[in-house]
Amino acid sequence: MTTRHDSRSRFYSIARVGRLFLGVAAAALGLVQTVLAAPFVLPMLDSPMAYVLRKGELEATLMKEKINDTLDVFDVKASQVQDIRPSAGLDVGAIGDLDGWRGVFGLGLANRTLLRYVGKRQDIEFGRGTAHRVGEEIAVRHVMLRETPHRPAISIEPIYRANRGSGISRTFTEIEAFGLRIIPPTPVTLRLGGVHDESYGARALASKQVTDKLLLSLWAEISKVEVGSEVQTNLPVSQIRTLLDSLEYSSRHVVVGIGGHYVVSPRFVAYGELQHYDLDRDITPAIAGEVDTNDVVRGRLMYRMGPVSWLTLEGDYYANQLGGEVPFLFNRLSASRFEKIYGFVGLGVTYQFSLGKER
Repeated sequence: MTTRHDSRSRFYSIARVGRLFLGVAAAALGLVQTVLAAPFVLPMLDSPMAYVLRKGELEATLMKEKINDTLDVFDVKASQVQDIRPSAGLDVGAIGDLDGWRGVFGLGLANRTLLRYVGKRQDIEFGRGTAHRVGEEIAVRHVMLRETPHRPAISIEPIYRANRGSGISRTFTEIEAFGLRIIPPTPVTLRLGGVHDESYGARALASKQVTDKLLLSLWAEISKVEVGSEVQTNLPVSQIRTLLDSLEYSSRHVVVGIGGHYVVSPRFVAYGELQHYDLDRDITPAIAGEVDTNDVVRGRLMYRMGPVSWLTLEGDYYANQLGGEVPFLFNRLSASRFEKIYGFVGLGVTYQFSLGKER
């Protein structure tokens, strides 16, 4: 027979267990929110993940990007000059150098929606001049399903990208026009401006806290790319016509990736990602041995300088040049140079602000 004292003891035991469970659950949720999801503790930058900033919160990052002989620890420049024959006017030592800036801005529009903008400006050396690239990316990320102990956070993200280039050049040692073959006394260089690409796509993302210190993200993206040039001419020069025709094509990009954040200490967070590009260009039949894939590895070490500021050291590695990253650089004439590794390093500062009421 159960006594009143036994019932009361059982009640208090159940109550203690319940309080303990609620305390552990609250702590776990607080850890997810504070350590791995809250923007004021983990910088989002342009890392693909399913999380968003809270409404009224702004994150801004400015990063310097560079590669030269001093910073080329993986010897990517040696790959760029492989199989290139020295010739007059070709600066072999400069080939592969990159100097640029990247700005990343995120704004929480609502509790489930993030507006993200990425702006890039890069100068890339190709030996006969510098290709100037100006790029931008605009995306709106919306959380479809919030993270729970049993499922990841799920988001979708429509994306618009555009790149514009100038300084691209091509040198001719002979010219065919009006049925005549002309060999000029010195090589003739044609410099082009107005080369561009534009893409519309969508990305699905899933993120989950795996352990107290590890957050993993998966994503898949498909986009339609149009590459073109504003240069037009009616000159019957076969080399120029071939060059201009090679600068216009369509492409479909499919990208899958995995990334992870690891909290090393209260001040240090490490991040790594791997992306695989599958590139389906409509000029493929005209190019023998076309490089239509790319694998991109990105690593970051982020240091928390203060409550709302971070310092980030980044390294980017490309298995096949900038294939997929800068579509207009690829064409029939440059295709042979894309089966070469490439990469650069970056150093950036991130600040986070609250435009709404204080938390």
